[in-house]
Amino acid sequence: MIDKPVAFCLINLIAFFGVMTLFGFESSFPLSVIFSILIITYHHKKIGWEDSLVLGIIYLLAFDSTVFYFSAANIRVWYFYLIIIYIIKFLKGKRFLNFNKNILEYICVFFFLIVSIYYLFVEDFISDVNNLKYWIFYVGLILILNDFFKRNVQKHLPIINYIISITTFIMFWGLIQFGTNLMFISNYQLDYFNIRPSGFFSETTWYSEFCFFGLVLIFLVVTMDKRRGKLLFLFPFYFVGFIFSVTRNTFLALFLYVVLSFILALIIEKKIYLNVIKSKIFQLIGSAVVLVIGYLLFNLGEVAAFFTGKFDGQDGSAQGRLEAYKISIDKILNSDLIGNGFFWDFSQSTSSGSALGAKSFNLFLMMGHIFGLFGLFVFMILLGTYLSKNLYYYKALKSTYFRYSIIIILLFVQMSMFAPLHQFPFGMLIVSISVFLYNIGIYEKNSLCHPSI
Repeated sequence: MIDKPVAFCLINLIAFFGVMTLFGFESSFPLSVIFSILIITYHHKKIGWEDSLVLGIIYLLAFDSTVFYFSAANIRVWYFYLIIIYIIKFLKGKRFLNFNKNILEYICVFFFLIVSIYYLFVEDFISDVNNLKYWIFYVGLILILNDFFKRNVQKHLPIINYIISITTFIMFWGLIQFGTNLMFISNYQLDYFNIRPSGFFSETTWYSEFCFFGLVLIFLVVTMDKRRGKLLFLFPFYFVGFIFSVTRNTFLALFLYVVLSFILALIIEKKIYLNVIKSKIFQLIGSAVVLVIGYLLFNLGEVAAFFTGKFDGQDGSAQGRLEAYKISIDKILNSDLIGNGFFWDFSQSTSSGSALGAKSFNLFLMMGHIFGLFGLFVFMILLGTYLSKNLYYYKALKSTYFRYSIIIILLFVQMSMFAPLHQFPFGMLIVSISVFLYNIGIYEKNSLCHPSI
């Protein structure tokens, strides 16, 4: 729960391991729903039904495979929670879109909305369903999360701890799953066999990226409060999870995170954070990492060949991505001014399975396909405006929250260039966390200017 993150993580691990040992992987679906209901009922007296439902949604974003879907439309349980929130807001006459000085951002969103409405009238039923799903359950999720985070900015530490506890649960579960996979025990995975950990997801990519952003939040919390340094003890487990998942995108993101953190702190704040490196906890973490690497060195030849194969661009997955880039760019350059719309079927993928078009694995290719070159340009303006605001306040206030807001949105963009994180509901949470950290920085700024706030 939000006020007991450690207990919440442990209860989840024990409950899922016990239930799935007895009843198999399919039992994880009803158990996840039960936990989400418990989260809602536990918190509703303290923070109300609306905010409790949001906490339930955040929890269910950790479960995204075919086991947790309804029908061919891939309807998730949290869709119903989101609709209930819409109804609550409607009945209370509340709004979550507050127009302010950032009018350019609303103009950009208005453009995408108008084009999407146009496609509702000219495309077939399935395309219209895809169109509405994007707006109601993806854009809508971002808006609801942003509204929740903005109203609870003073409670940001418990909320961040809650998100960290969920990612820690998923991280440890993936390690358990990896161990059971090695023993060929099928109770803790999907029907098909994948030796790498995938948590409760359909792919190891989601497991790795989910854990990665949890680790970034841990670094944020430790940076803001050195007394929370014990959280760094989790780093070796996350690191092992990254190694076992063998996900190129996460390795690249980890490198980008280190580079961005160093450059931004050095250029904007004119300092380097060495106090963490000097700590005993970090030294212990370093020792654990060395042990893991030492263990892998015993099988250096096989390990080196495996990792080289993942990064030389010659495997089927990488070749599929390259093929998808070529096809998508050609399609965008030859599309109408307002793009090709939301139509998609399974024929729109490469031979290796990389999605193209309206469900492209690449965020920019997706926006260019749906809304055309002009729409892609508008999207770049939207992203650039948000980043420029963040950089302006970060330079003026030197707040770590603005720095991490910038880092997280850039990591989201980087990951969405090589894997469809933007098509994955958890990706909407990542975008909202970036906005959340931006709002925390603004709140701190206002508190300094007006101490009574």
